[in-house]
Amino acid sequence: MVRVDEVLHMVKQYMQGIEVSEETLALDLIDRIGPGGHYLNEYHTMRHFRKVWYPDLFDRTIYDDWQKQGAKRFEERLRKKTLKVMDHRPVPLPSEIIKELDKMEKHWE
Repeated sequence: MVRVDEVLHMVKQYMQGIEVSEETLALDLIDRIGPGGHYLNEYHTMRHFRKVWYPDLFDRTIYDDWQKQGAKRFEERLRKKTLKVMDHRPVPLPSEIIKELDKMEKHWE
C-alpha cells in the first residue's frame, strides 16, 4: 500500500500536466547561466521549486552519490517508510462524531 501510494502521487503529478510557457521554460535564464552553472540562487528557481514533487521511495540520486550515502535499496526505503506509517497513531475521533457515524452506518447497504 505504501508503494502504491507513492505511485498514485506520481500519477497525480503527471495527470496535472506540465505547463509549457516562456516562464516555465526559462530559456533566457538557461542561456544566461550556461553549461555547468547552477540555478539555486536565481529568483526564477525560488518562484517555481515548490511546484515540483519528489518521490520518497524512488531515489533519483546520482549513482556515485547514492553509494556514498549508504546505497539503500528500494526495499530498505520501502520497509522504513512502511514502519514509519505503521507507527503513526491518529488522535481518536470525538465521541459525538463516532455516535453520528454509527447512526449513519445503520443506513448503509
